[in-house]
Amino acid sequence: MNETPLTQNIELKPMYPGKAYSPHTTLVQAISADTTEIEVADASALPPAPNIAVIGTNENAETIIYTEKTGNLLSGLIRGVECPDEARAWNAGALIARNIAKLDLDAIQENILKLAIIAGDVDGHVANVDIHVTAAWMQEIMSIISELMAFSQRSDIFITQAERDAWNAAAQTAAQALSIALENAGTVADMRSRLSQIEDSLFNAIIANPFIVTFGTLDGIAVPRGIWNETFHRVEC
Repeated sequence: MNETPLTQNIELKPMYPGKAYSPHTTLVQAISADTTEIEVADASALPPAPNIAVIGTNENAETIIYTEKTGNLLSGLIRGVECPDEARAWNAGALIARNIAKLDLDAIQENILKLAIIAGDVDGHVANVDIHVTAAWMQEIMSIISELMAFSQRSDIFITQAERDAWNAAAQTAAQALSIALENAGTVADMRSRLSQIEDSLFNAIIANPFIVTFGTLDGIAVPRGIWNETFHRVEC
């Protein structure tokens, strides 16, 4: 019988359960880059073994795999699984949590690709008598695909479309509020300028011409009251 992916075992990368909201705990003791078991302050913050955890935060972090969890002790550690020379020494009190790591996303992508190849092989060889596709095989493939879909839709790990839409709407609202605030700030500045002119005209001794429009002469202009000061080109009360 010809060898095809259908006549071989499906070897998928392991996908480890997450922890809702990724709570963190801390290392009880300092560890070296070679330590293979660690004690944490509260292991309930981490999922059952086997699983992965991230020590540290941001770029200064290390991803580990723990194969056993007994009480607050994590053992059977595989250190620095994401980058070469990632394993390092850590001080007591360092944060550790079940964060989503590159390892998770790589496993999803590779497993989906393998299953897509197998599904295509089924379609292309459905009439080949040398290949025996049983109902059990198809059930196993569909079960794995269903698990992948359920994993990718978990709201405690991945951002949902509803959350993305809510964030975008909030950002638009904030942008509109900023625009209105800037417009109101311009209005306030204009009102302050006008108020300053009114205060000057009422309370200050004006020795120059503060008016926006200056008249060289009053020819052709009817002034109901006041005296025309030709030197300063202004009407005085």
